Amino acid sequence: RAQIRWKNERFGAMLSRLDGPQPMTPFTADSLHYRHRLRLFFDRGKLGLRAHGSHSIVAVPNCLIARTGLSAALKKVYAHSDWLQYAHAGELHLVEGAGDRVAAVLMLRKKPTQAALDNLRGSFPITLAQVIGEGNVLFESPVQLIYPDGELSFEPGDFTQVNPAINRQLVTQVVDWLHLESGDQVVDAFAGLGNFSLPIARAGVQVVGLEVDDAMVGRARMQAAEHGLDNLTYLSRDLFQANALAGINVNKALLDPPRAGARELCEALAASAVTRVVYVSCDPATLERDLAILIAGGFGISAARWADMFPQTSHMESLVLLTR
Repeated sequence: RAQIRWKNERFGAMLSRLDGPQPMTPFTADSLHYRHRLRLFFDRGKLGLRAHGSHSIVAVPNCLIARTGLSAALKKVYAHSDWLQYAHAGELHLVEGAGDRVAAVLMLRKKPTQAALDNLRGSFPITLAQVIGEGNVLFESPVQLIYPDGELSFEPGDFTQVNPAINRQLVTQVVDWLHLESGDQVVDAFAGLGNFSLPIARAGVQVVGLEVDDAMVGRARMQAAEHGLDNLTYLSRDLFQANALAGINVNKALLDPPRAGARELCEALAASAVTRVVYVSCDPATLERDLAILIAGGFGISAARWADMFPQTSHMESLVLLTR
């Protein structure tokens, strides 16, 4: 409860500085067993998380914020740890899909010998999707997972929201706030694989999803085709360039940027004919900066809500509706 109060006060203070409204009741869900992905570090036989402000590795064989399937996989990785002698140092990414299915990606700091790689693969106790050494793919066994509590297919290395229960509430709120009507044309910036653009397109409006990674764009297009959504188009654009919206004619926009925010995109939207923007943010500082740009361009904050996407941490997800 104290965490919720602190985050609510923090979000409310930011809105007050922008002369915005009081925040709506936050989205919450289980404060434990919510994460569907973990990133661990290993170095010379030690595996775990890095201590705060340090490179020291602290063993975490049981994580109280990991989902059930992820917790079980984590215990296996610790219980059958022979693989560590062949891996030297790097990162281990574990991700859970629907049905408690878990896959792993290993990112090695140094490229191992072929014999060590073979031993590593043979001793690893759970499904190994990929081994990367010094930036090169050394082994790959394609694994397609379904996002928990959803239908979005993804690969272990893809970005996905860590908290499926909160994500479901965010998607519902985004679609509601966009107030979709016949004839609307919507841009989904930082679209990824279609977390938001797929449900928006199901409302029958025209949607353009923008993402910088060509491979991600290709896979998003395949996903849209699998869902039979011919009103959904994906384009590859660098969204940190001033011309990111060149040639795109839309009247509503959704932004879901990384922590760096979306300064250039907000400047372009402020100068555009777009009338409604929904901004999803994981960083209050860059959100405040970008909201100020949109407000200076003629937008006002109509509603704001935050989501406890990351319980037991200081981080939060924010959702703001802006209209002209």
